[in-house]
Amino acid sequence: MLAQGGDVRMEGNDLMVSPLEAEQKPERTVELERLIDERLPFVELSELLIEVDGWTHFSDGGKSRGNPVSGKSSVSSSFLPEKVN
Repeated sequence: MLAQGGDVRMEGNDLMVSPLEAEQKPERTVELERLIDERLPFVELSELLIEVDGWTHFSDGGKSRGNPVSGKSSVSSSFLPEKVN
């Protein structure tokens, strides 16, 4: 398996693993993915995290430790670059 120049080999002290080639997906898998995509709404990750924070109050955790940069404003501001890009 660690043959010279093979898919898995040692180069000096480094273990090298060549990338695998992707296999073609079966047509029924492609169709199932399409059906699932049609039923699920598109949701921005930032919107999902803010909603979950509303349920869990995760962003409130830093306030009890006296962290001046805590709360929803710092959590929300971490998503600002995503919205700008």
